[in-house]
Amino acid sequence: MTFGSIDVTIVSPDGPCTIPNLDTFGNTFEDGNLDSFTGSDLKDCYEFFVRDHNVVELAVAHSGMDGWLCEYFGIYFDDGHYLRCDDGQWIDNSEVHHLECYKPLENNTHIG
Repeated sequence: MTFGSIDVTIVSPDGPCTIPNLDTFGNTFEDGNLDSFTGSDLKDCYEFFVRDHNVVELAVAHSGMDGWLCEYFGIYFDDGHYLRCDDGQWIDNSEVHHLECYKPLENNTHIG
């Protein structure tokens, strides 16, 4: 994304953590690609404790004029648990998407 940025906030009952300007080395946010963010890419959310994997909401905020269409976010926990947060809508300008996260069926946890 050249002229925009994405901030992601994970909200748990114990409080939030925010990843400002979500990005990684390489070509992120390219059409048709699956982007992964780990370690220091996660900024304040790296090693953020979410009790019982209870994510109340994933807030995705866009700034700038370079719109983006995200199909979903996946949250992988150190203990192997996984949550999926579906989006599927264009985000642009100063919009914020409030996503619900859920544990998918066991046979759908790996997307190929």
